[in-house]
Amino acid sequence: MKSLYFVLIAFLSNLSITMAQVIDVATSLNRPQLMEVKDNYLYVAESQSGVISRIDITDSTYTSVDLITGLNNPVGLKILDDELYVTELYGNRIFKVDLTDPNLTQVDILTNIDRPSGIEIIGSELFFTVASMSNDKLMKVNLNDPNKIVTQVIGGLQDPVDIAARGNELYISEFLGNKVVKIDVVSPNFGKVDVVTGGLNGPVALHFIGNELYIANYNSNEIVKVNVGQSLPILGTLNVESVASPYGLVFDGNDMYVSDFDTKVVTFNIFPVTTNSLQIAQNWSIFPNPTQEFIQIQDLNLSQTYTIVDMAGRVLQTGVVYPSQKVSIQNLMKGMYFIRLENGEVEKFMKY
Repeated sequence: MKSLYFVLIAFLSNLSITMAQVIDVATSLNRPQLMEVKDNYLYVAESQSGVISRIDITDSTYTSVDLITGLNNPVGLKILDDELYVTELYGNRIFKVDLTDPNLTQVDILTNIDRPSGIEIIGSELFFTVASMSNDKLMKVNLNDPNKIVTQVIGGLQDPVDIAARGNELYISEFLGNKVVKIDVVSPNFGKVDVVTGGLNGPVALHFIGNELYIANYNSNEIVKVNVGQSLPILGTLNVESVASPYGLVFDGNDMYVSDFDTKVVTFNIFPVTTNSLQIAQNWSIFPNPTQEFIQIQDLNLSQTYTIVDMAGRVLQTGVVYPSQKVSIQNLMKGMYFIRLENGEVEKFMKY
């Protein structure tokens, strides 16, 4: 059995993380691939049956409903406001539907596109990967362009699958290349850079939470995590023994949803085993502690993003903290909390 050392609170702290009971969300899907979540609904692209299914994740029965049918190998999903964008790998098109439209009328964005797969939107630009076997690449189109002119962003990819945005950066999984690369969409030459080149075995879905990139490792029954904000990113892994081939990956709060490429989607919650497993930060401290209205990080030299979580691992507050700045905690209830900085260090504090 593989060891479970999935570093959720601090990558470099050896924080032991446990996984709550794995729950089957849907078990009769037909090759579920990439997923999206919005307003308590999970959307799943079922490639073999040509269906986009929708699951109410607040309903304990997790009933799956066929939302859109008759598609030709749907793979990629992206929700922007109330619009769901879909890529059809063998249908060679990208379309959208308005989720508030009872008729779910399909509006073509692009047609005659050779095997579109992953999809992401930054501003008015829609980016998508093309897995054409002989000419794998990343393409883009301006959604405000009435002519929908498609341009190539980069080529030379090896079976690209999913895309995830972090600011102006796009991260791309290369299934056959066993790596994740990134580009800067505002850079004149885009500047493709390898982000993760080891420890991957068929990377597919990508999902960001802050600086932490989660990667579904298809050929291993595991999810890989890397903090891309670190100068020397270190991989952490979460073994998902009930999922043979993890493909899709999304979060709703602390609940992770993973699609198994064969037939199902599972969910589980990740949280620290005990507070004693934390290694308290060595380079800074919290003052005052205990506290009532604010905390201040002593010996902080550079601004950093921060995350405050409760004892169950639920994210309650995020932001950016600067040297000598006070962070208000007036919205928190009385109790014990952890604050995590983007450098991976953690400190515990109490509000009274």
